[in-house]
Amino acid sequence: MFALPLAALVWAVWGLLSGRQTLFFRDVFNLHWPAKLAQAEAWRAGFLPLIDPYRAGGQPSLGNPNSLPLYPDNLLYLIVPDLWAFNAHFWIHLLLAPLACSWLARRWGLSAAASWSAGIAYGFSGFLLSQLNFYNLIAGAAIAPALVAATLAARAVPEGAVEGGRAWRGRRGLRLAALGGLWALMLLAGDPIVALVAGVVALAALWLHRGPKAAENGGGRPRVFALWQLGVAVIAGSLVALPQYLEMARILGWSYRGFQGFSAISRLQASWDPRQALDWLVPFPYGMPRLDFWGKSFFGGDLPLFWSLYPGVLVLALVLSSGRPVTPLHRFAWLCIGGGLFFALGAHNPAVGWLLRLPGGDLLRFPVKLWLPVALGAACLAGLGAERAFENARPRRLVAVLGLLGLLYALGAGVLSWFAVPAVEWLRSVVPTSFRDSFVEGVRVRWLVLSWVGAASCILYAGGLVALRRRPGLALAAALSVHGLLQVTLLRPLLLVDEAEAYRSRPPWVGQIAAGDRLVQGDFLEAFGKPRLPAYPDLRPLWVQRRGWREGYPFAGVRWGVRYELNVSAEGLDSFLAQATLEAMRRLDDEGRLRVLRSLGVDWLILGRELDPAATAVVAAIRVPADLGDAILYRIEDGADDVQVVGNIWRSPHVTGSLGLIRDPGFDPRTTVVLAGAGEAAPGAAVPRAAARGARGSAVVLAESAERVRLRVSSVGPAALVVQRSHLPIYRASIDGQPAPVRIANISRIAVELPGGEHEVEIWVDRRPLRFSMGIGWPLAVLLVAGASCYRRCS
Repeated sequence: MFALPLAALVWAVWGLLSGRQTLFFRDVFNLHWPAKLAQAEAWRAGFLPLIDPYRAGGQPSLGNPNSLPLYPDNLLYLIVPDLWAFNAHFWIHLLLAPLACSWLARRWGLSAAASWSAGIAYGFSGFLLSQLNFYNLIAGAAIAPALVAATLAARAVPEGAVEGGRAWRGRRGLRLAALGGLWALMLLAGDPIVALVAGVVALAALWLHRGPKAAENGGGRPRVFALWQLGVAVIAGSLVALPQYLEMARILGWSYRGFQGFSAISRLQASWDPRQALDWLVPFPYGMPRLDFWGKSFFGGDLPLFWSLYPGVLVLALVLSSGRPVTPLHRFAWLCIGGGLFFALGAHNPAVGWLLRLPGGDLLRFPVKLWLPVALGAACLAGLGAERAFENARPRRLVAVLGLLGLLYALGAGVLSWFAVPAVEWLRSVVPTSFRDSFVEGVRVRWLVLSWVGAASCILYAGGLVALRRRPGLALAAALSVHGLLQVTLLRPLLLVDEAEAYRSRPPWVGQIAAGDRLVQGDFLEAFGKPRLPAYPDLRPLWVQRRGWREGYPFAGVRWGVRYELNVSAEGLDSFLAQATLEAMRRLDDEGRLRVLRSLGVDWLILGRELDPAATAVVAAIRVPADLGDAILYRIEDGADDVQVVGNIWRSPHVTGSLGLIRDPGFDPRTTVVLAGAGEAAPGAAVPRAAARGARGSAVVLAESAERVRLRVSSVGPAALVVQRSHLPIYRASIDGQPAPVRIANISRIAVELPGGEHEVEIWVDRRPLRFSMGIGWPLAVLLVAGASCYRRCS
């Protein structure tokens, strides 16, 4: 019967597994889906992409860990349809999480049944199911327990093993390889901070764990040589992930996150508010994942990062009945819970605010992501509580805790029923005034129903425990089955899915745009100001993405070869120049915005409103018929070419001054370029009209790919070759085979200054660090693990 909860989980994700449905919410489609499409296109072409050519003029791909460029399940994109492979990443890790946590509990010495209890407590928790909103978080959350378990397994020496014997060396080699491989997976799973947290948790487990050789091994503490071997495995895993992190280091200083950093307010967004503790008792107390979510003030942002952390009534009771922290597993679990809560509090813990003000703190944000140790510790305590109640035949404490929880739920239901008017008045004081009184009454009724569900669950669990007290194994299996079914039912809103067929068809407007054209979706990321709020058929979030598919959001056009400008990613690892361009656009009027788009070589604009007539009078923008719903497709004319040689060079000492020059009426992107970081022009000051204007030269593309372009150029006098690609520090250039500096042009583009005459120019992405890290790091990782496992002094 322990398989029944897993069967319930398979049933919940069957739509994804069959390919009939797809996840879509927030970053899932707006960020990760188009990034994976771009990567899959490169993999099928036979190379590992360093840049994403479809995002904001070409932004980092391999150097952006949030896109999981080296994660093993990317191989699925080579053999199955893109959307199925994309969703498989979610359900595969959702099914692996209970197994990983069960393995961890087993390594701590819990029985098989108690270990399954811990695994199901973790795998069905609101924390883990909330990861379905994040492609870059779910893998790390699922693998973290396995990493801790592998650490303990690699350190342990089984009873009766002949130290240094051939059989044990072979097994130890496999365990060290498993540890190194899992650490590599954590580093490649999408979020370095989650990997770091999991590593700290593994170290804490290593120190607190007492293995079967406790008497011979210093009281169970790991010996120095054992730590040395584990360190070698961790270094090997780090070498496997080295290509990704070396590329991230190359672009970090020029990224928005590394150059500017997050503000003090942004760093503490999504802190865990103590008022969210109500979510431990009833799921979604402040609103479900819908367009009418009302509890924003309780989550420190517009939307919660994790919609629910609800553990379930049974798990809550098992945790509370797990006993005093007298065993190493007890201490490990409470250390995880305490440490995780300390950091997850974020803005509600002054110490965290002080820590984030230290150097490097501006690279971090979203403290609630550190809920991982809390969920892991709670799962371990649930396993301990299950062993105490079911395996050791001491169910009284669990029955008593269930009774107290049942009384608490019943009391809450009674208050909401008997004191309905005061309850509604109190809710009216916390629910935003934009919601009607009928909505507030609906909140009360929902809380009332969930309170009765909680009370009934307590009665059911306690009654089953008493009725099956002589068959504890059956009682535990039945309780876990009911728990799994309840969790899948109550937390089903976390599984935000839509019909996959809605996103497979080609949007009608794509036929108006040629593959490779540059498009700006003016409503996406509010590039053209606050977008309109249309009326949707109902309050399900899927309508937002269906509208985005119809109106040309990035996830709709990348599949068809459309390159999107100004769609910088939310994690801040894109070029700060691209982010600066977007922020500047938001402050301009329509006329200024169109001037910037022309300088970027943008071909098309989709906007959910009419452009200001004054803007179209200055910059040619032709309305093109297209099936876009309420949005309008504009063709922007007289913009810069993809590659061009211009002789009229204006200069600005820095990037911020470039915007004023681009907006100058005398600036023509077909003949003029603004180079930043050179010259003596005052910030924002236009170059005098009397300045010499060089003739426009010619450029012939000899060879072009996503990361390289080779051209034959000619000009009468000194000129600049302007290429409509985003400026990144990984680009190199040469003129007639000689190295040449790569300049910043028109705020965020690439330019190379040329002497007069005819030349051959090449601009490319430097792949030498990637070849070095893969050619040296990966073989060295294998050698390190093999050497450590074959060394005779095994601990």
